[in-house]
Amino acid sequence: AAANGTDGGAQARQAAESLQQAQRLLEQSQTQQSAQNADDLVRRADDLVRRQNDIRSAAQAANRAQGAEQQAQVQQLREQKDQLRSEVAGLEQQLDAAGRQALNNGQRDAARRFQEAAGTIRGQSVKEIIEYSKQVLGRDPATSQRAEDRTSADLQTVRQTTNQAAEAARQAERGNGLSRAQQ
Repeated sequence: AAANGTDGGAQARQAAESLQQAQRLLEQSQTQQSAQNADDLVRRADDLVRRQNDIRSAAQAANRAQGAEQQAQVQQLREQKDQLRSEVAGLEQQLDAAGRQALNNGQRDAARRFQEAAGTIRGQSVKEIIEYSKQVLGRDPATSQRAEDRTSADLQTVRQTTNQAAEAARQAERGNGLSRAQQ
């Protein structure tokens, strides 16, 4: 009976160790996924900044053009702006989700920075400014230019904050790796 008790205790310890190992692997997987998602968000923000810069340059040309050429350029730009606005809205949602996920993973700094990036989109009314710039395009060159410059600057801020959040997520991943190595 004593041998049975010893075997039972050993089995319980082994089960507890297996459970702890599974927990560590799950945490590692979640942290790695969070860092990978963060890197994807940085790429998306970079892409939005690049596309907005292209739109800004094309808007300058459209505002200088006249007649049917201007109408064609403005129509194409309005379609690009609709797509940009939609993608900014998608990025905002993904930043919010990444912030919640980082918070669930105990990555407070990354969570705060993801929330800041999403908050920039909301607080600076980026989607609304894109919509407004679409309306003034080809009608009021000075106002159009200001709207394009503001959109570019706001998206740069979103990219910068998203980059900071991704770096915080990578640091958390490295920190989790160190703590796992010490265990």
